[in-house]
Amino acid sequence: MHYVIMKKTYNRVPIWLHEGIAKYEERRWFESGNPMLPVSLESLIAEAIEKDYFITFDQMHPSLAKLKKKEDTALAFAEVFTVIDYLVNRGGYPALVSILDGIRGGKSTEDAVSETTGVPFAEFEENWLQDLKQKKFRRIHGIQILPTKLEETSTIVDDMESVAEIEVKDARKFAILGDLLRHEGLHSAAIVEYEKAVRKAGNISPQIQNKLAMSYIMDTQYAKAEEILKVALEYYPEYTTTYISLGELYQRKGEYDAAIEILSQANHINPFNPIIHKNLAQLYQKLDRKDDAANELRRLMMLTP
Repeated sequence: MHYVIMKKTYNRVPIWLHEGIAKYEERRWFESGNPMLPVSLESLIAEAIEKDYFITFDQMHPSLAKLKKKEDTALAFAEVFTVIDYLVNRGGYPALVSILDGIRGGKSTEDAVSETTGVPFAEFEENWLQDLKQKKFRRIHGIQILPTKLEETSTIVDDMESVAEIEVKDARKFAILGDLLRHEGLHSAAIVEYEKAVRKAGNISPQIQNKLAMSYIMDTQYAKAEEILKVALEYYPEYTTTYISLGELYQRKGEYDAAIEILSQANHINPFNPIIHKNLAQLYQKLDRKDDAANELRRLMMLTP
């Protein structure tokens, strides 16, 4: 998407518009209907409205990644998503095309937006912000801003790094005990401790949810595992471990096509995770799809020393 926008406009699009379109369309290839904000970003917008704290377009330049706090970066991504949603809801995709064509033709972004929306750019910004403040976004206290990781340090979800990412202290203690029990093969006992951790953390810790789900899987409680993993996806659709856990679940159930589909979604989010390619290769081998398996093994070799 970034490449298409760059080519269409001779790389003249400002960061807020560039990232906004990319964020709005990032799940289009496997989801139908209007794009929706993930729950984690929706909560950030709700908090921003409550505190009247927003990241301006000027502050986003030259890169959202250069904002001082990870919360500000996440908020900026949420904001630009809603800007594109605002434009699409009023003018459809032709509105976006019109703006990009205007920029390609030499207009400033402000002039291209004004010409498309029929109001001065400053008024467009104010209208978008007022529309945003009238919506009922859910605020979930304690929700995490997940770190961006391209490489995984472990093939399992109970490594020390994932424990360290658990922000609720009381929940972390139960998760550590659950890890110890699961390593000993005591899955039923581990479930008891992970369930305590979930009660402490609620739905704001995908790390704990994945730990509990994997114990459910090892204990063949597949329905419970799928239920908790789908909740984790709703809150944190960018957390690739959840897709890997679902892939493991579907593989154990013999649902190989479903496993491939969910792992392919994970690969779209993070193509640099070797676990995804390893698991896909194994699934393709089970289905005697030799060429696909070979391709995944080649990708795996490129990602592992």
